[in-house]
Amino acid sequence: MSQTETLRFDPESLESFAAAILRNAGLTAPHHDIVAEALVRADLRGVSSHGVARLEPYVAHLDAGGFNSDPEIDIDERSEGALVVDADNGPGQSAGKRTMERLISMSKRTGVAVGVVRNSNHFGTAAYYTEMAADEDCIGMAMTNVPAEVIPFGGREPYLGTNPIAVSVPSSQEFPITLDMATSVVAMGKIDHVAAEKGEQVPENWGVDDQGEPTTDPEKINALRPLGGAKGYGLGVVVELLAGLLSGANHSVEVSSLYDEFETSMGVGHFYLSIDVATLRTVGEFIADVDRLIEDIKNMPSDEGVPEVLLPGEIEARAMEENLETGVPVDPNVFRKLETIAEEYVVESPSPRD
Repeated sequence: MSQTETLRFDPESLESFAAAILRNAGLTAPHHDIVAEALVRADLRGVSSHGVARLEPYVAHLDAGGFNSDPEIDIDERSEGALVVDADNGPGQSAGKRTMERLISMSKRTGVAVGVVRNSNHFGTAAYYTEMAADEDCIGMAMTNVPAEVIPFGGREPYLGTNPIAVSVPSSQEFPITLDMATSVVAMGKIDHVAAEKGEQVPENWGVDDQGEPTTDPEKINALRPLGGAKGYGLGVVVELLAGLLSGANHSVEVSSLYDEFETSMGVGHFYLSIDVATLRTVGEFIADVDRLIEDIKNMPSDEGVPEVLLPGEIEARAMEENLETGVPVDPNVFRKLETIAEEYVVESPSPRD
């Protein structure tokens, strides 16, 4: 096998491997299993920037004390349809999963349920939580603020995070319609965990250097541009208001980096929403309308050079279907780093598929 060929692993073995590393790094149950599940699911969906590549900084934070290895998550039910959650500086996936599970249950009674999380850390992909809601015939929404890496529209210095937002809507297809997007042109993980790892240049419109000038060198990018100019900037501000300020978490300019300051909690905030479809419409009727929308879009003539019109989340759904069959893809450079970590924490590395 070539040194550059993508490695593929059984999902269960890769998830067990990730959980074992986190466990041996001190993260208690059930948190290590939740984080491992979320990371491998990201890799399955083709979002490698948020997959097992994140184990390296997670373990560094656990080792230095920036991530609480045994968090006591406090869920304060402020009303029949609202939660305030304190993540106790644990991994964001733990508080996020518990929050969305509770909101789904609450929305079945109240129609709509909203929750904010503070004192948290990196939570992985936002779609991990919204698709939980869609699986229960709810519409899910998730947002988080992150360290300041995006310049405001018209500015030259980073002030906002990439501040992702995700929405999932149930359908009768094999996947829900899922929008999961950074409010920057691209997620920083695409640069520091993909392009930089592979030594690739990036488009000039992705980011700027420390002088505010465009650059194609991923090593020199100091800040990203907002998606779609003023519109993406506006969305980023909204996410900051709902996930950061409403939760009482740090503002993005105060959030610590995932990749250094390992002894410090990031202090990010999250925002979650669950809407029970059945409260507003008969689920079957709503799904039928969703299916008609899907059919109309899929039957639409595509533009020249475009094989077909795709739905939000369809690329990731197809990647998951393929990767469940062929194995979870992991970049060899990433896996070599994981093997080094595994040796340190006395974990046996899984064998790639032939």
